[in-house]
Amino acid sequence: MKGVRIVMAAALPFYLGLAVTAEPLVLTVLGGKWREAIPVVRWLALAMPFMTLQVLYQPACDAIGRPGISVRNGATGAAIMTIAFLIGITHGVTGLALAWVGGYPLYLLIASRRALPAIGARARDVIGAILPPLLAAAAMAMIVLLLDRFLALPDPAGRLAILVPTGAASYAVLLWIVARRLVRELYSLARR
Repeated sequence: MKGVRIVMAAALPFYLGLAVTAEPLVLTVLGGKWREAIPVVRWLALAMPFMTLQVLYQPACDAIGRPGISVRNGATGAAIMTIAFLIGITHGVTGLALAWVGGYPLYLLIASRRALPAIGARARDVIGAILPPLLAAAAMAMIVLLLDRFLALPDPAGRLAILVPTGAASYAVLLWIVARRLVRELYSLARR
């Protein structure tokens, strides 16, 4: 659970921040000709927390001598995501991105049911580890989204220059408010 807390504390603000800053990010980094990629980036950013959590199960299962769980989970994921992609492709590139959002939570649910009992964890433990950074990251995303709408700046690079530091600062403050112990744990880990 310590690994889940630490990884998700770093991943969730990145993914949710990416989802709400997809437009200025794509326009700044790739240019206006890539405008159609904005919804794809948003949807994929929202799917990535599920993938990140699911990926953490393999090393834990392998470490306790249960690699078969990882193999079965991998086969299950291949089947679920293949079906999701076959459905999604009928709606183009955005449909493929939505396939990740639709397929990965189901994949994570099945993988969790296999992996968690083997590693001696419960779903409530995982939720408890994820909830503080999720709450802080979701609130940060709302702050960034509202600020972006309020400012309504036309220059995408200027928007990013304001939104990214605002997101980072607000996440740090919000995480301190909802999970001081986690912040201390991250600080201690960084110092070592």
